[in-house]
Amino acid sequence: MQALMMLAGLVLALVGQWLNTHPNIPTPLVKLTMVVAGMGLYAIADAPDAPTRQALLSWLDSAWLWALALPGAASLIGLAPGMQTKST
Repeated sequence: MQALMMLAGLVLALVGQWLNTHPNIPTPLVKLTMVVAGMGLYAIADAPDAPTRQALLSWLDSAWLWALALPGAASLIGLAPGMQTKST
C-alpha cells in the first residue's frame, strides 16, 4: 500500500510542479495543497492507531515527512527542462 501511495505522491508532485509553471497560480497555494494532500496520502497508507494524544503525535512524526516530501519532490522535478517555476 505504501508503494502505491508513494507513486501517487510522485504523480501529485509532478502535477504540482506543472501548476507552478503557470504564473497565474500562486506557488504558495500549490505547495500548501501538496502538503495537505501528502498528509492525506499518508493517512490512507498508514492511519493513526488510536485517537489518543500519544498515538496521534507518533503518527504526525511520520506524516509530516510525507507531507513535506511532496513539495521537495516537486522542486526536484522543476530541474527538468520546461518544468521551471514561472511565478511572479
